[in-house]
Amino acid sequence: MGTILSSRRSQPRINPSTPNQEFQEGGDIGAESGLKFEKGGAFSQKYILGKKLGQGGFAVVHLCTDKATTEKYAAKIVVREKLAPSDEDDLKREVSILQLLQHPNIVVLYQFLPEKRYYILVQELMAGGELFDRISSKIVYSEKDARDVVILLLQAIAYCHSQGVVHRDLKPENLLLISPDDDHSLKIADFGLAIKLAPGETTSDASGTPQYVAPQLLRGQEYGVEADMWSIGVITYILLGGYPPFSEENDEELFRKIKAGKYHFHEKYWNHISQEAKDIIAKMLTVDKNDRITAKNALRHPWLRSSDDVLGATDLRENLAEMQKFNAKRRLKKGVQVVKILNVFNSCSVREGSVSAAAPGQRKKSLQANNNVHEESLVESMSMNECAESPDSKGGN
Repeated sequence: MGTILSSRRSQPRINPSTPNQEFQEGGDIGAESGLKFEKGGAFSQKYILGKKLGQGGFAVVHLCTDKATTEKYAAKIVVREKLAPSDEDDLKREVSILQLLQHPNIVVLYQFLPEKRYYILVQELMAGGELFDRISSKIVYSEKDARDVVILLLQAIAYCHSQGVVHRDLKPENLLLISPDDDHSLKIADFGLAIKLAPGETTSDASGTPQYVAPQLLRGQEYGVEADMWSIGVITYILLGGYPPFSEENDEELFRKIKAGKYHFHEKYWNHISQEAKDIIAKMLTVDKNDRITAKNALRHPWLRSSDDVLGATDLRENLAEMQKFNAKRRLKKGVQVVKILNVFNSCSVREGSVSAAAPGQRKKSLQANNNVHEESLVESMSMNECAESPDSKGGN
């Protein structure tokens, strides 16, 4: 499963260049990525390049250390000559949005350094890794733990929406932690698909990750900040149930299910979860965008104000086991695949009652459709592919 794009960065590969007197090697560590920094450039003057954290089509991510303070950061190094003009515009849009947003639960862009060969983004180092990996490592997990994550996520997205920013790619890979020890050091990352809309402005550009996109994107309809709320609904469902509400190996069938808004709270995993939790998910996963709950109103929902003691007593260990399976499948493939959505998906017809949501383990495998999609490589830190399948378990209604 990949990221849907109507337009996105092209496919450059970072290759070693012929030595040039204007440039200097990035040291032994930089050389492994083929990096040659400008002599006297802002990055080389201020930072020491560290180990490579990840690499993809158009960029490489390295650890870097501030020479003066010894503070560590993540440097995303983009090769300029490999970028088409539209790709360069996308990158600059991402930078401008990150420079605009100042919130404790949004990853920080400390510096943007344009050099002759590279665009360098010096960002906050997320040493705690992905949120879902942290949750999957737990032994004890409760409804309160899930609720606390959703509060932080909603606070950050409510702030984004107040600034006119739509993230458009909210998913587990983009929920990161600063600290290896603090579960509440949550940050939303990867604003590569984010856009800024004026009040009342909408877009019909289909961008996002299939399992998490709202129905409007798949129908080619106009949408705004409401798209993020659908994605948070999917994430909240997974945080509580341990598996995704919409799941299918075949993208076309997956899109049919999303457009129909058909999902279930299977009794085996949901009978002990509060009605308030199910209610806020239902309000997020509302097909009509005009009826979908806003981030601001979601923060007032009774579930977010429920007693810590009551929610803490709701043991989700069985659901946690399903999340561990989901997370393992999600991370099977390294790297993120990006796909370009075609009109065939927008034209998929969904008849009322024609789509049903299967319980985990009850889904029949369907043949892979010939979607004729164009796949691209996308670099953003060290993300992994999510897996569309639900856990291999039995039960449910």
